Amino acid sequence: MRYQIVRNPESLQDFIDWLPELKQNECFYVCLQARRKYSSMRMRRDSIQLRRFVADKHNLAMKIGQLECPIGMYHCDKGNEIPTEALSL
Repeated sequence: MRYQIVRNPESLQDFIDWLPELKQNECFYVCLQARRKYSSMRMRRDSIQLRRFVADKHNLAMKIGQLECPIGMYHCDKGNEIPTEALSL
């Protein structure tokens, strides 16, 4: 089992195509968070930042796909595994 970040690859590609073309020295900032409001798990804070990166339109989908690691690799501040439904990109 793996974390499922992208539930609809076609919609993701449509969104990426919709994004504006970047100028020189510009990039997109992407952040993967665990949000308490999306899950019943107990966390000290409302959200925990798990990963962050910058990308351009050409490698954005690939970098998002790399976040889909085996379940159990993301942990909250109390050491508990973060469930897939708590993730927000």
